[in-house]
Amino acid sequence: ECVSCLDDFTPNLMIKLSCHSYCHECFKRLISTALETETQWPAKCCLNTIPSEQILPHIDITMKKKYQEREAEWSIPTGDRVYCSSRNCSTWIPPIHVNTQRQCATCPKCSKKTCSICRGASHNGTDCPQDPNLQATMNLAETEGWKRCYSCHALVEHNKGCRHMTCRCKAEFCYICGLRWRTCACTDAQLANVQREAAARRQAATALTARQRAAAEEERLLVQMVADFERQEAERAAAAAEAQRRREEAERLAREEERRRREEERIAAISVRFHRFTAELERLHDVQRVLIAERYEFEIGIQRKERQDALNTFAIRHATEIQKLGIESQKIVEDSEYKFKQEYKARLAEERRIEDEYVDQLRAFWHGKPEAEYKVREARDELRMDQDKEYRFWDSYRRRQLQASADREKRKMEGLRIKQEAEIKAMEGRAKIDEVEWRRKRWAEGKWIEAVVQERVVMLQEMEQAEYAGYGSTGLNV
Repeated sequence: ECVSCLDDFTPNLMIKLSCHSYCHECFKRLISTALETETQWPAKCCLNTIPSEQILPHIDITMKKKYQEREAEWSIPTGDRVYCSSRNCSTWIPPIHVNTQRQCATCPKCSKKTCSICRGASHNGTDCPQDPNLQATMNLAETEGWKRCYSCHALVEHNKGCRHMTCRCKAEFCYICGLRWRTCACTDAQLANVQREAAARRQAATALTARQRAAAEEERLLVQMVADFERQEAERAAAAAEAQRRREEAERLAREEERRRREEERIAAISVRFHRFTAELERLHDVQRVLIAERYEFEIGIQRKERQDALNTFAIRHATEIQKLGIESQKIVEDSEYKFKQEYKARLAEERRIEDEYVDQLRAFWHGKPEAEYKVREARDELRMDQDKEYRFWDSYRRRQLQASADREKRKMEGLRIKQEAEIKAMEGRAKIDEVEWRRKRWAEGKWIEAVVQERVVMLQEMEQAEYAGYGSTGLNV
């Protein structure tokens, strides 16, 4: 598990540190945050610095370059760093670009030169006014009467000879005024005055130093005397304080012992009282669980009875519907058969009437002609054959109509059975849904009861801890 995002990863995708493990994304974010400000540097986990050897293999090239730059910059104390004096740059200048002899640093970004002493712009070869070593040297040169070469600015001391000085840089100048040789009106007599003034300044400095040493020694002796007096007073005060401390310690131990005894009695009383509370609360929980279980049994019995009552109601109503539909179907079929019987009788009577009229017409036509009776019978037989054909067609139509009527009634019966089965299935489905909802309700109530039980236990424990801590008596009423 990543300690930052709390997601789970396989071990080969984790970065293991001395205290925790990180995924790659969270580890990069941790390093990136450390690179933003110096207050976050170096990157840490649980106040433990993460070594560079564990960081560099797990970051990209851009972040690695930035990390190395920050490490090189922030590893140097703040007072020793040099930044570019240009307001538009302010880039940190690495030590490799700092010339310690000339006290000059060159910016690697804008190439502007910066004084490494005052951190301002370079003085272009001149001395930095804030150089403390240079100021001390110039004060000594003022006391000793040394002069500076106008060319290389080196200090030159006059030991003997005339005022004509030749520097190591081959520059020639006057030791009295410091100007180029043969450009002034100074004399050697003035050189003697300069030397006497320098000697006087040296003697004054020596005398001042001696007086300062004497004053310092006197001050040291006074301080030593005061320190000895304060030490003796401190020892006496310490002895008195130690005696007072021992008396107070003895009184404190006595009070502590009395307080401990009372605290033990109070804790024992709290323990007994809360043990009784716990037992009564457990009995209450047992009673509530039993009542809930009995209610569940009662509810499931009601559900089963309602389902069986619905099935019985369906069985009675379905049987009545089937019986009623069967009677109606039988009546429709019988009505159709009766209708065709009546139609058959009417058709038979009509055929006989037609046959009698046709025979009378034939006899009237063939009366007195040879073979009249034969011709009448032949024509009558042809008529009967035509009537037989029409009867067979009508009888086929009658059979089809009766069969269609029977099929319709059969389909009605089948549709009724399907409808009844669908009602039963719908009822069963609703019963299952009700059962699922009831089980879900029972599960939710069980979770709720357990949560309430746990909450009560936690509350009782918190009250007991509050009593142990001495926050007042509880208002528990079980």
